[in-house]
Amino acid sequence: MTAAICACLEKEYIDGACKLCAILYIIGWTLALFIACHGGQHLIDGIETLPHAIWSSEWYRAEVNLQKDVLFMLHRSQKINAVTAGPFSEVSYPLFLAVMFERSNKLSVTKAILGDENVILDILLLNVIVECG
Repeated sequence: MTAAICACLEKEYIDGACKLCAILYIIGWTLALFIACHGGQHLIDGIETLPHAIWSSEWYRAEVNLQKDVLFMLHRSQKINAVTAGPFSEVSYPLFLAVMFERSNKLSVTKAILGDENVILDILLLNVIVECG
């Protein structure tokens, strides 16, 4: 969806209607997506290092109740949980790169058929329908 929105904004930039507004919207959407993906990647990295940190501690010298809690935490940390963008993907750097790649593809198609605006709108709507469902 973000790729389609950015492609529409880039089309607006190409048409020259309001170039400054289009650039600001594109930068805003890209920055918001990057911040979300950076946070998701930071969470994934932290979750992946947690089992090693737990195992490296001297948990075996603690009281029995704490040992049981640590073993429970170790067991629970084996399954990696991450923030997802619906059923599509984890919010991480690979998602950001995929959206940027898709956006550039949509912009290329838009530039290739710039003469017929109805075709451009049909292609963008078709891409939105394909991405959403």
